[in-house]
Amino acid sequence: MIQLIVSDIDSTLIDHIGYLPPENVAALSAARRRGVRLVLATVRKRDSAEYIAEQLGGANALICNSGATIFDAQGAVLRALTIPLATAQAVAALADQHGLPLLATIDEQNYYRPGAQPAAHIKAQGQDVALMLPVMTQAPSRLIMRGEVGAALIMREFSDAGLRFARHYHADGTLADLIVTHADATKEAALRFVCDTWGIALADVLALGDAEADIGMLQQAGVGVAVGNAHPEVRAIANWVAPSAGEGGVAAAVERYCVAP
Repeated sequence: MIQLIVSDIDSTLIDHIGYLPPENVAALSAARRRGVRLVLATVRKRDSAEYIAEQLGGANALICNSGATIFDAQGAVLRALTIPLATAQAVAALADQHGLPLLATIDEQNYYRPGAQPAAHIKAQGQDVALMLPVMTQAPSRLIMRGEVGAALIMREFSDAGLRFARHYHADGTLADLIVTHADATKEAALRFVCDTWGIALADVLALGDAEADIGMLQQAGVGVAVGNAHPEVRAIANWVAPSAGEGGVAAAVERYCVAP
């Protein structure tokens, strides 16, 4: 019996332009009325994730920054992992040297080198900077490198740095960005932490996602569902492939596994 739903946000719960199908809201509300807990697991930071959670009537927890930070329903930090400062400063220096579009999240504040700003529908507080190294005075929760050139350079230069790399792709298969976090900052590790905290078995979890960062989360859940627009590797490991994000894939999965008699 499903006791917890954990869903990615972008291109899973909402589509690539930020549309949240009303059937997703209705299905998740129905599941919560039956006592099923809801967790959003996302690359987003807290304010941007909360913007989506509020449209759903709230969530029991937020797994943010691709698993690096976990917040409870009141916004208290349950767990936080950061990239070692010296390593983050080396990445920042490389981005400054080569003019790369790097985003850094430090203490829930975004800093954007030119070209690193998020899509317009993603509501997140941030500050544009000409250079990243001068603002890298605290260890960041995450770094995001936009585009194939910078991503390839970061993965090559820091392959032995003990970091976690997760790639996001455009619909045409080209690399959109590279998410860099602490080696232990994964959605699946964060989900295990939440389940242990609440005394919920992983077998009683429905997980939904679309991207490389979601694979481990889907694999360890009792039911792992990929939306129809998911990366082929995600669809290949899923227990079921739902309709696409914009077509209410989350609602279809919730109704199939949680709400139906």
